[in-house]
Amino acid sequence: MMDKNTDIRGKALEAFVGTLEESYLAFGEDLWREIFGQIMLPMLEDIKVQIEVLRKKNTPQFEKQIEVQVQTLQQIFSRLNDFFSVSAVKLGPSLMSAYSDSICLFLSKVNTQEVVDVTAGSLTTLVVGIGSEMHSNFWSDLTTQIQLLLD
Repeated sequence: MMDKNTDIRGKALEAFVGTLEESYLAFGEDLWREIFGQIMLPMLEDIKVQIEVLRKKNTPQFEKQIEVQVQTLQQIFSRLNDFFSVSAVKLGPSLMSAYSDSICLFLSKVNTQEVVDVTAGSLTTLVVGIGSEMHSNFWSDLTTQIQLLLD
């Protein structure tokens, strides 16, 4: 998803989310945790690093490249939110907590405002979308995650 060609990035994202949509019920909790930790977080981290590197160059010519990376991040979160909004009940509060924990972990390593805004906004959108379907364990876990993030 890091290709400079927007069509290739879009197809890679669709392949990733399409695989989740087609097979998510067959995945066990351990595999989901591997997906969060070994696929999703490194993908987000790579985008974050690219934005940080471009931001350090601090020239107008790199603003467009930063904008493209931010848009890629928005697209990833949008597609993941769409998927998790539809699948949250079947996945259950434990996996949804693991996902939100991954997002909070990512947020704890972010130091550029545009990445914070996109990521926090995405988490807020997801929580608003699935909140009524989750029970107290999810909310307790999420509250703890946010407290740790703010410490």
